[in-house]
Amino acid sequence: MEIFIRKAMPEDAEDIANLYTEVWSGKYPLNDFTDIILIKERLKAEKDVWYLAFSKERCIGSAVCTIDKDNNSAELGRAVTSKDFRGKSISKQLYEIVREETLNKGIDILWALIRNKATYEISKNDGLTIVGYSESYILDKGREVLLFGLRMTKEGNKKRVISPTKEIYNLCGVQRIVQEMHLEGNEGGYPQEVVAKMALKGKPFSLEGMYYPLNKSFSATFIPEADSFPEHFEATILADKTRHIQFLQSMGFSITAFLPGWFQKENKRYDCVLLTSTLAPLPVCDIQIKPILEDIINEFKTIHANKMETKK
Repeated sequence: MEIFIRKAMPEDAEDIANLYTEVWSGKYPLNDFTDIILIKERLKAEKDVWYLAFSKERCIGSAVCTIDKDNNSAELGRAVTSKDFRGKSISKQLYEIVREETLNKGIDILWALIRNKATYEISKNDGLTIVGYSESYILDKGREVLLFGLRMTKEGNKKRVISPTKEIYNLCGVQRIVQEMHLEGNEGGYPQEVVAKMALKGKPFSLEGMYYPLNKSFSATFIPEADSFPEHFEATILADKTRHIQFLQSMGFSITAFLPGWFQKENKRYDCVLLTSTLAPLPVCDIQIKPILEDIINEFKTIHANKMETKK
């Protein structure tokens, strides 16, 4: 049966929505891929590298690379194949096409959140290194744990600045990532920013109050109602800010990933650490990746706040 691949166009929106609805079966509440109007808007904006596979007139596969121009990075993912056409390497072909076109745009970093063994194999073949895990995606009945894969290009590696605070590189999980990715880098100072990205997943949430510098305390003046309280906290901290990392650990956060060169500023890239705290159950979507995930968790479990000397 002949299969052909081409770029996605706005008029494909309905076929795309039907495909993702079929494959995801309601497990992933991501309207950007199941709402016809939103899909059409995304395709008209031409911000994504998006390809589709067809058998005759039927859309049977899709893969998207979403580019973050501000950070010169791209999320490689959302590859799906219709259940009737699995086992024909369709997702792999789509991955390769969107990857190469994205890299040709001069992207520094490719990354993906990996849900199953098939995607894990594709990602490894594409040169992504497993740099940790993420707990942030909501399923219909819980919150899913995902492997975090990352690939830094040669140009991104040249821009990378090594943290002047060396403790983070002594952690076994970080050592493994640095070796596997053959990371380079230049000595230098880090910017003043602490948080590269911070998100509260779930319903909108804000905590209001007053900070008292003299006794270094925070007094909350607003606490959300129980039905709007977030299930998941996430913070991405620059790797030299060890005091902040230690503070979050003391508050129950765990280091779940090391992200080399994740933060870009003034054409330089700086390493970051992902920390998360979750209040919800964390199922694994694909039981085949559970051993891989357990190995990664065990690596980062060796990280203890009292073993990191405070230098900053």
